[in-house]
Amino acid sequence: LVPGIGELIGGTIIIENIFAWPGVGRYAVSPGSLLKILISRLMELVTVIRETLEDQDLLHRLHAGVVLTGGGAALKNIDALAMKEFGLPVHIGRPIHVDGLSDVENPEAFAAIAGALMYAHKNYETKPLFSIFKGLFK
Repeated sequence: LVPGIGELIGGTIIIENIFAWPGVGRYAVSPGSLLKILISRLMELVTVIRETLEDQDLLHRLHAGVVLTGGGAALKNIDALAMKEFGLPVHIGRPIHVDGLSDVENPEAFAAIAGALMYAHKNYETKPLFSIFKGLFK
């Protein structure tokens, strides 16, 4: 979340700053309000994902659990929230065997694209990279 305002679950909210965004008018949001909004939306998102997996009859098939990737996966204790909602093991996906990401602050933000590129490289080694897009664009 925003540094200095607390943790996602069970954290202490330190209210010492007011956030204002240029171009949004004269609106200001306290860190406590921002945290409440973010947690509410995050819980809503995880619930919608669970309900969608249930509707598609997929949730019970995820025996190994769920892997969270992307920038949101860097949120503190997001795995605990998702584990509670899904009732499954939850892991944070971080890229491995990728040069240049060892010094990145939140490598989980790059996990999906790194995996997609590694998959493409492995499966299309004999073809030029952009040949897989041939015919998609006119």
